[in-house]
Amino acid sequence: MSDCCPNTSAKTKQICPECGSACNSVSMSTLYHQVRFLENQALITDSYYFCPAKTCSVGYFSNTGSTVPKQHLRTY
Repeated sequence: MSDCCPNTSAKTKQICPECGSACNSVSMSTLYHQVRFLENQALITDSYYFCPAKTCSVGYFSNTGSTVPKQHLRTY
């Protein structure tokens, strides 16, 4: 029974490097839609996570250390 479900290697949760909140993964298409135009052109393809903490300055962050500040988002 243990081999009935596929093993996914991508994590769906990660800890925010700024505030320590538990954050959910998001797709690159979500990221391109939520980040303002000029800033979204510099995004590096990676696994990104959304930080829901209202007091945190980070909107999204990646496994490789890239961050998108909330001031670069369309809405926050």
